[in-house]
Amino acid sequence: MEIDQSPIRKVLKELNPSVAHRAADKPNIDEIYTPSHHADALDPNRALVIGGRGVGKSFWASVLANEESRAVAAESYPALALNKIDVELGFHEGASGTGGVAPSPATLKNALKEGSDPTSIWRSVLLKALEPEAGPQKLKERIAWLESDPEAFEDSLLHADAERARTGRMLLLVFDALDVLATDWETIRKLTRGLTRLALEMSARRAIRFKLFMRRDQFEDMRRSTFADFSKLRTASVELEWLPADLYGVLFTRLWRDISSRPVFARLGEEVGILMSDGDLPRSLKDDEAQQEKLFSTFAGEFMGANRKRGRTYTWVPKHLADAHGETSLRSFLIALREAAERAGDRSGSAIDYNGINAGVLKASETRREELKEDNPWVEDALEALTGLTVPCAENEIINRWQDANTLNNIHSRTILERPATPIQLDSTASAVPEKALVKALIDLGVIERRGQDRVNVPDIFRVAAKMKRKGGVAPRRKR
Repeated sequence: MEIDQSPIRKVLKELNPSVAHRAADKPNIDEIYTPSHHADALDPNRALVIGGRGVGKSFWASVLANEESRAVAAESYPALALNKIDVELGFHEGASGTGGVAPSPATLKNALKEGSDPTSIWRSVLLKALEPEAGPQKLKERIAWLESDPEAFEDSLLHADAERARTGRMLLLVFDALDVLATDWETIRKLTRGLTRLALEMSARRAIRFKLFMRRDQFEDMRRSTFADFSKLRTASVELEWLPADLYGVLFTRLWRDISSRPVFARLGEEVGILMSDGDLPRSLKDDEAQQEKLFSTFAGEFMGANRKRGRTYTWVPKHLADAHGETSLRSFLIALREAAERAGDRSGSAIDYNGINAGVLKASETRREELKEDNPWVEDALEALTGLTVPCAENEIINRWQDANTLNNIHSRTILERPATPIQLDSTASAVPEKALVKALIDLGVIERRGQDRVNVPDIFRVAAKMKRKGGVAPRRKR
C-alpha cells in the first residue's frame, strides 16, 4: 500500500528559513541544531569565528547570549561547560548603548573622534561588563578613567578575574556584526584591530574571554593589515560551516519532531531498513550520508530527472546551493525545500520531486541575492552588469563588462546609512585596474571562484538569479 506523504509535504511547506538572528534576539529553542563540529564555534577558548552570510554567526551568538538557549547547547556540548559561563554582548547589530554593555556605533564614532585609543574603548566595555554598577557609567567617562589610571584598571581586572576563577564562573563577551561598527571601513578597521588586540590579551586570563563572530571578507582584510600577533588568533580561529550531512540532519530532525509527519517519516524509514523508535532521531540520520540519502530518496525521488543522468537528488541539492567556497547556507537549503513542497501537487505520489527542487534552487538563488544586497549593497551593481554573461569565462570579460557599465562609479556614488557602501577590498587596494579589487571582493564573498589562472566561474546559487548562462559540463564544486 502506498504511503500518503502529504504530512511530510505539509511540514516542508512550513519550514522556517529565518535562521538569521540579531544576536540580541532570543533564538527559537526548537530550531537549535547542534552539529558536533560546531562545538568549536561555541568554545569560549576559541576567540575568532569566521563565516559567510547565512551560516549562523548571529544565531550562535544569540544562543550564547540567552541563558535558556545556552542551557540547551550545554547539553549537546558538555565538554564546553557552557552552564558555567556568564555572557554579555559586547557589540551586536542594533546596539543602542542602553540596556546592556554594548555601545552604539554613534558612541564608538564619537569616542574615536575625541582621540580615544580603540583598545581603550573596548576595555571600557569590558569594565562595564565586569562592574556594571561601579565606576563611571558613560563610555567617555570610563575611557578617561582607565586611560588616566591604567594601574587601577589592571588591579580591577586582576581582582575580577581571580574572583571569577575562584567561583568557577567565566565571563564571556560576545561580539557580532562587526561590519556595522561604523559606516566606513577605515573606522571599522581601527575598532576591529583594537578589539582583536584585547581579545588576545583576554586569552591569557583565567576566567575572562572574548568571542568575535566575523565575516570572511573582514577576516581576510585583517590578515593583510593588522598587528603581528593577530596570527595567534588566526591560528586558533574557527570556520563556521554546514556540511551536507548537517543540512539533512536539520531537515530530518524537524520532520521527526513534528507530530503529524513523524509516523509517515518512520514508515518511510522502515521501507529502506532504517528503524526509528521513540526519543531522539537516530544518530545515523544526523551524520551518515548513505543512510540520509536512502531516506531522502523515499520522499524526494532518487534522481533529478527520469534517470541518473542529471544526478542524485541528495547530492544535487547542496551542490547547486553552494557558493564558491563550496559552502551551502542552512537558510538556502530550507528555502529550496520549502519552495519544492509548494510546487508539488497534492496528487503527487512523493512529498517533493525534481521539478520542484529545480524551482526551489531558483527561489533560493533569488533570496540569496537579496541577502547579499542587504549586507553588501554594491553587489547589485556588480552583478547587474554581468546579466547574460556565459561562465566560466576569462576574468577580463567581467572586467570589461564593469568598465563598459561604469560599475565602479555606480558603486562609489551609493550612500548607505548603516554600513559601508563599498567593498573593503576597494577601500584597501590601490591598483592600476581597480576592477581587479572588485573581483577579489566577490571571491572573498564566495560569489566568484577562480578556475585556472585567468578564468573565473559563478556558482549556480548566484548565477541563476543574476540571469547568467553556464557552459555545459561545468559541475558545481563541493568543499573538500
